[in-house]
Amino acid sequence: MKQDMIDYLMKNPKVLTKLENGEASLIGIPDKLIPSIVDIFNKKMTLSKKCKGIFWEQ
Repeated sequence: MKQDMIDYLMKNPKVLTKLENGEASLIGIPDKLIPSIVDIFNKKMTLSKKCKGIFWEQ
């Protein structure tokens, strides 16, 4: 079930904004963990956007 939440958050980044603003919550996840989850997702998405244009030469 938690993997489903992760998949949903990855496909719906607007929900992360709502979590960050306190407009949404995650069932089964304590509110005190939400800032850490949002921070992890934001870092992951920022890194993935930066890495899209990198090609390795051999």
